[in-house]
Amino acid sequence: MGTKPIVCTIHAEFDANPDRVWDYLSNTQRWLAASRLLHISFEKQFPEATIGFGKIHFVAKEAFPEWKSGHYVKRQWQLRRFLSSLLLSVELLPVEGSREKTEANLTWEFIPKGVVSSFITHLFKNMYFAKKSKKMLQRLQAFFRGEVPTAYYPIADRPPFSEAEANKIREAVADLSLAAEAKQKLADFLLYAFPEDLAKIRPKYLAHWLKIEENALLNAFLDLMKNGIFFISWHTVCPYCGAEYSEVNLPSQLHASIYCNQCGNDGEIVLDMHTEVTFRLKGIEPLKHYYFPHPFDPESLPSRIAQWRLPMKSDSTYAFKMPDMPLIFTAPAKKMQFVLQPDEKGSTEVSLKIEDGKKPDFISVKPNTELTLFLENPLEMPVFVSLNQARRSPYQVRASRLLIDKHYHNIADVKLPKGEMFRIRRVSLVRVAISQTVSLEKMQAWKEEVRSLSEKVGGLLAFATEKEYTFLFALPVFAFSFALSLLEKEDLAKQSKMIIAYGGGRFGNLAGRLEFIGSPLKELEEGEMFAEPKSVILSLGFAKAPGIKAVIGDTRLKISRIRKQTDPEKQYFRLSLTS
Repeated sequence: MGTKPIVCTIHAEFDANPDRVWDYLSNTQRWLAASRLLHISFEKQFPEATIGFGKIHFVAKEAFPEWKSGHYVKRQWQLRRFLSSLLLSVELLPVEGSREKTEANLTWEFIPKGVVSSFITHLFKNMYFAKKSKKMLQRLQAFFRGEVPTAYYPIADRPPFSEAEANKIREAVADLSLAAEAKQKLADFLLYAFPEDLAKIRPKYLAHWLKIEENALLNAFLDLMKNGIFFISWHTVCPYCGAEYSEVNLPSQLHASIYCNQCGNDGEIVLDMHTEVTFRLKGIEPLKHYYFPHPFDPESLPSRIAQWRLPMKSDSTYAFKMPDMPLIFTAPAKKMQFVLQPDEKGSTEVSLKIEDGKKPDFISVKPNTELTLFLENPLEMPVFVSLNQARRSPYQVRASRLLIDKHYHNIADVKLPKGEMFRIRRVSLVRVAISQTVSLEKMQAWKEEVRSLSEKVGGLLAFATEKEYTFLFALPVFAFSFALSLLEKEDLAKQSKMIIAYGGGRFGNLAGRLEFIGSPLKELEEGEMFAEPKSVILSLGFAKAPGIKAVIGDTRLKISRIRKQTDPEKQYFRLSLTS
């Protein structure tokens, strides 16, 4: 007769809404390690956890987290000795009658391996897990009330900053062009945060977390890098499984295609999807292994599609609708991993055999149809398998942002690797041509003024001829801002014709100069026939680009639609200032 599970439930109430509390409690790896309940090792693909009590330590292998709708997460660890498994679930519920209060339920479930194990587990539960969990939740409540600067206690084994180092950080932050409250929040984070948070900082997520404007914080981080407070890192992740392929210190070391050792796939890197920039505080050791989830960003956690238990020596069949996105099939205990990649010519049936150390593979399957999996487990033990979607966080700073935006070229030592052409999904191009014949002196003055206006909003010069410039912009709103600033200068607008296009292509450093090829170039050429001084021509793609619909609604602007006679589907828009 097996021993009964031992359950420990801790309740807490927070003075914050569930979404804000979820930012902290959903990433269980992070707060468990910060609370000294578990030490998580990121050195292996499937993280291991060490549970310690006095001189007794147990190593546990972690399965992927199980996510359910709403604010609920469950994690499981399979222990080698003493316990069969250890489960943790976190559930958040809104408090009735209040939007800014949250009830939290943390449940530990221990599966012991016998009578002695059961007795020791009761001691662990009461003297260790319950005590430390309550202490962590009390600290979190104090943080939400504004009584302490960070959500976690300082880590005992982190080398403390010397007074000189701490003062250097405070002085560098004090010199930033941020609001006083934002400076205080940032300084507190840098001085008191958990080391894993400081080893790979995502500025956009930190901005969301600390309630600071994103662009302001990114610029602040680059200023801190210049002052020797931060190191900058350029990351490439696998397009299929989300695992990190490489981390380099210079963008010139990036590659346009990779072979992933995690999932065994060759992949082409899309610059604004699979590359990311993070920062590390000087004096903090880098993480040795980076696999999703990112330790500081719960948004990057994988999304569970399905999980099954395969009985020992069994053949099982499962069916589900295959989405139009890659899925990762994983058997963590056997270190198996396959990627199901959508392909219109792919199969609707897949057979897999559970084996130790099976080399990862790439399987083409038909998307948006029912996929049938035939799973064979020849082993003398049951095996858990799962399907996960590798999510990419909306809070990543894409490397393409810094590679294109001229603002950052000198600050971040941005140099594209020679001979590599990178694929990019979205980029804005602005072509400016002088509309009249002028003297050489006036031509030079026009060129200098146009380049100066573009550089103020981060425009990167892609092409130049005697009478026209073509600029790349990382964000559509930057391209629009440049065009609007040029229209507002009446003398310059009278001399200039402008066209803006938006779309994908490839760009890189060939023979020491920037090259760009892609559909926006064709739209620029087609739009030239409509271009006139004192106005700007927008392609249909640019008019639909993120953030543009809001800015063209400005009451100072007049907009009209233009249809190409030979192709009515090809639409352009003329934008000018109202008189």
